[in-house]
Amino acid sequence: MYEAFYGFREQPFRVTPDPRFLYRNAAIDEAVAALHYGIEQRKGFLSLVGEVGTGKTTLLRHLLDSVAPTTQTVFILYPTVQFEEMLEHILHELGIPTDGGGKFIKLQRLHEFLLEHTRAGGNAAILIDEAQDLDARVLEELRLLSNLETGTEKILQILLAGQPELERKLAQPELRQLRQRIALHVRLRAFAPAEVTAYVRARLERAGGDPATFAPDALRRVAEVTEGTPRLVNVLCDACLVAGFADGARVISRAIVDEAWADYAHLSTARPAVPAVPLHPEPGEADARASTPEPAVQPEAEPEGPGMALADPDLDDGASDDTVVLDDPPPRRGSSPSSRARQRVVVWILATATTLAAASVLWATGPQLLALMR
Repeated sequence: MYEAFYGFREQPFRVTPDPRFLYRNAAIDEAVAALHYGIEQRKGFLSLVGEVGTGKTTLLRHLLDSVAPTTQTVFILYPTVQFEEMLEHILHELGIPTDGGGKFIKLQRLHEFLLEHTRAGGNAAILIDEAQDLDARVLEELRLLSNLETGTEKILQILLAGQPELERKLAQPELRQLRQRIALHVRLRAFAPAEVTAYVRARLERAGGDPATFAPDALRRVAEVTEGTPRLVNVLCDACLVAGFADGARVISRAIVDEAWADYAHLSTARPAVPAVPLHPEPGEADARASTPEPAVQPEAEPEGPGMALADPDLDDGASDDTVVLDDPPPRRGSSPSSRARQRVVVWILATATTLAAASVLWATGPQLLALMR
């Protein structure tokens, strides 16, 4: 929509994991080098961990495009399957027949293929995305799959990529054997503010546009609100370009970033604090609040009872259908719940005593009254 207006060949901030747009900084280069080393040197199990939206899938696709031509790769995007289904998919991707055999026969075929491929100078790697969703039994089967080896080297490399929940899953006692086999642990982090600026400009340039399309203060604001998460940066910058195109702005300003972020602020991990008092009091309300003396000791609120909700003074602007109306008059200023309860008990005792006294009088004078009536 805005490509021609800003001179782009394509959209610069798609959220798809396109390896052409992989931003290379020191941390990314280190991660790429470590994963290449782990696969080429046949280290067996590797792990790649990063928060949501930090570019794990893009990095995996870059690996698929950049490993040696002699390395056969299998990319698994849907880990929430049984091991038998995963095994069949691996065989299919490697060109191994899957019909006419059970699990043991399929494992034997895989072993024979890997041995022959290794003797020919080849390698094999399985890349599993969203590995935090793998069932513990599937992880154990993968550990057993790594037993396919020769006496001197691993013939199958397995890379587990996932969110920090993957590390917590691997820390379970029943998976300690698998955890001990992971030779390399690689982590991805969010970008620093300076890296966000370089990241945005690199994508603009890759798409054929002007790296200065975003003003410096706009880039600082993007880094601030997205906290350096690449996916959020992409989403926000794309929305900024749409808003800028609608306004006819050739350069994205901080004001446009703020306008666009208003629709995406719920994606951030930071939550605004709820103000204790209304931000804009009515005229005279502030003076009245200042002149009204507060009690020396604030009474403690009664515990919330079933079916009753405490209203938020900043959100409740009047009576609603859910408002509970109490029969008792409002308590006097400074009175506590316990004193009100004692007052109710005293009133009840006095009323009961009066009723009993009246009953006693009627009991004593009843016969005389009946005689007079006759």
